[in-house]
Amino acid sequence: MQHPRHLVFAVLLGAMLLGAGMPTEAKPAPSSHRMSYWGPLPAPSDSTVARPVTPRPAVWELPLEGAWWVAKAPFELVKLGAREGLYALDDTGALRWLGKIFSGVDLPYGVTPNFVIDEVTGTGGGLTFYHNHFLGPDSRFRLKTRVTTRGNQLYSGGMVVPVGAGAEFEWGGGYRQRTGARFFGIGPHADDEAESYFTQELTWGGATYRQELGSPQLSARVGALYSIFSSRGPREPEEYLPLALAFAGDLPPGYGRRSEGWSFGLSLARDTTDDTGRPQGCSVQRVSLSFFEPRESDEASFFTYRAETQHFLRLWRDRVLALRVWGSWIDAERDGDVHFQRLMTNDDPDLLRGYIDFRWRDRGMAALDLEYRWWSWEHSGPGSTGLDAYLFYDTGQVFGSAQELALENLTHSYGLGLRLATPRGFGGRVELAWSEEGFVFRLRGDQLFQYARRGLYHGREPIPIR
Repeated sequence: MQHPRHLVFAVLLGAMLLGAGMPTEAKPAPSSHRMSYWGPLPAPSDSTVARPVTPRPAVWELPLEGAWWVAKAPFELVKLGAREGLYALDDTGALRWLGKIFSGVDLPYGVTPNFVIDEVTGTGGGLTFYHNHFLGPDSRFRLKTRVTTRGNQLYSGGMVVPVGAGAEFEWGGGYRQRTGARFFGIGPHADDEAESYFTQELTWGGATYRQELGSPQLSARVGALYSIFSSRGPREPEEYLPLALAFAGDLPPGYGRRSEGWSFGLSLARDTTDDTGRPQGCSVQRVSLSFFEPRESDEASFFTYRAETQHFLRLWRDRVLALRVWGSWIDAERDGDVHFQRLMTNDDPDLLRGYIDFRWRDRGMAALDLEYRWWSWEHSGPGSTGLDAYLFYDTGQVFGSAQELALENLTHSYGLGLRLATPRGFGGRVELAWSEEGFVFRLRGDQLFQYARRGLYHGREPIPIR
């Protein structure tokens, strides 16, 4: 008797052979029409299907195409290297670690690093302690320290306390020493070969009161500030040409003498931006007036007038064009000179980025700044910590009278940079800039745009009045 397994196998084999020998019914040909919500679709044909064809380039196009790829190759290599580098950092977890640092933690206080790298200040950094609920909800306290390789020092503290609906008090003070401050002369024709050095010391303290005018976007601010300036020779006179030697026959007003006194100011501002670090479709307008009364009678008292407008225009694919136009003027009230360290100069935030800081000084200054920004990288989606790349162009000048405002006196700067944006707002920037006088590299924790808000609290140098 056969095993049942052999019997089952024989039955299956017979069925397969029988089926193979029987004729089968032909399958219907596929329909030439497919159905859709809008009815039958026609069969593919030359009139309904586009077949892309890449035309062969003309002979005269080949050299141009080759030159284009030669010029493009370095940028493609940099782009490829940056992309692969980001992928490698992400694989190691470094980007997630950086994201946690710059995104912050859910605490009302903390310590963050601050940093600076530029030709004048040198390389340096420090720590900033902040507490956002120091004496109660929305009562903010901040301490900041920073030192650099060139002996520069910065110590500051500030506080903001709400005092009612739409009102707040802000006060702060600090000390800053620059051992390598530079002086080239006064006016738009100061020669870059007249570069000299001195040590600058500034001590300040003051308070402001801010009141919203019916809307959080519109506000007025009044304040008072006491400041003390002093100057002396550079830290290393044997290496850096001292100002007193370079301008021995024509020292700038106030050099070697102490300048101190009170400044009283009033400003009106309209600000529709937010704190995301990536403003779009919004603007800032600000006008201000201040009056400085010196302690010594041989120094001139003066008014400072300032107007500024900023616009952040939304373009395609989250691109943004940032535009800033501003101007300042110092008007002396009585006989006497305005101390040279209180004059307008290209320092934060009024930089002409292709020139080193303090390259230009005079009683007036006006400029236009343009930045074309685009998204470059984000850590974990829209709104998270990320980098924005941008191209920029600055043009402007200093002037001592209206007659010196002229096209031939304008300076021109251009370059590129990266901005760090975090959920808490702007985080820092790195910039490469050029002008007719050369190349300038900067790594800063402040920006030109949206700079003036809560300056005492952030420990920003308040002289000249900006």
